[in-house]
Amino acid sequence: MLRVLPWFFVFCIWGAAAQGSQISEQQRLLEVYQEAEDFLEVKPSRTLALLTQESDLSALSLEQILNWHITSIRVAVALNAIDQMEQSIIAILKYREAPEFDGKLVSVASGIGILLRKLGYYQEAELSFLCGLQYVKEPQRKVALLISLAIVNRYLGNNEQSQDINIFARKLSIENNLSSHQARTENNLGILEFGNGNYKKAEEYFRSALTISQSNARRAGHVLNGINLLLTYLVQGKFDYYQRLYPSIDRVTQAFPDDSKKAYLFWVNTAFKKRTGGRVMEHDRQKLEVEFLTVNETKLQEILMEHFSEELGVSVALPPIRDIGLFKRSWFAEIEQCDWDKLKQIPYSDVLQ
Repeated sequence: MLRVLPWFFVFCIWGAAAQGSQISEQQRLLEVYQEAEDFLEVKPSRTLALLTQESDLSALSLEQILNWHITSIRVAVALNAIDQMEQSIIAILKYREAPEFDGKLVSVASGIGILLRKLGYYQEAELSFLCGLQYVKEPQRKVALLISLAIVNRYLGNNEQSQDINIFARKLSIENNLSSHQARTENNLGILEFGNGNYKKAEEYFRSALTISQSNARRAGHVLNGINLLLTYLVQGKFDYYQRLYPSIDRVTQAFPDDSKKAYLFWVNTAFKKRTGGRVMEHDRQKLEVEFLTVNETKLQEILMEHFSEELGVSVALPPIRDIGLFKRSWFAEIEQCDWDKLKQIPYSDVLQ
């Protein structure tokens, strides 16, 4: 009996140590996650680095693991990190049969929709956003889904529908004090107005969106809203306004890890130099051609071509339209909570209420 007792105590101590180690690792991961959350709006590149440096999340609860990957999707969207978006979506869908998954379905549907839009599968993206809207309860998430739905409708050529959705989303944003979402709706409305040639109205939307993004320290919005506002100043010949705004927008753009935005700003500023008497040299034209391919949105490439390519003496072309067919990733069809065939029949009048 005396010999058994010491071994019993050894096992107790070992078990307690193992449990303590597990708790310690869980606490460490939660601290990493909290730091990543803190940087999400102000320095998303730091958030992505923190989340992707951890490969073993087994010390966390399933709820915590799902939150980890959802935050990873959010920051990947902000940084246009498409591969990371898909990796995180696949990681989440491993748990699609768990009870905890249902509570994350809205976030997952949103992430999938954004991924599909960036890959060019616009109709499937639209269905993903509609699926999320079937389950959403919180105003903040509803507005985010509506914004995404409006964007994909613009890509589908449904500009009037896109405008209606954005106006509705803006109204909900104001009613629920969701200023960051309001900025996104105003930026999107500005893009639509710009496309219609209503540059003054576009300027008003972009200026309001920029003011909100600056006050919220939302760097992604600060960069995009700022470049868009510079664009409207340029096409209207408001060069004094442009010169006052450019230094601050250039500074935040160069510090932001998004090559597409840097390329966009380079095109706009080169056009500004040309219109204010500067010369466009051959090395500038060569860089314009390279940077045009770096701009990752076809709609934005169309704007740059239409307004600047001829006067800058640059020969660029849109990428050929690919017949990409249906999205065939197996995990897409396996999301049983989304009845894809039924979603195709939903009238938009049901969405805007």
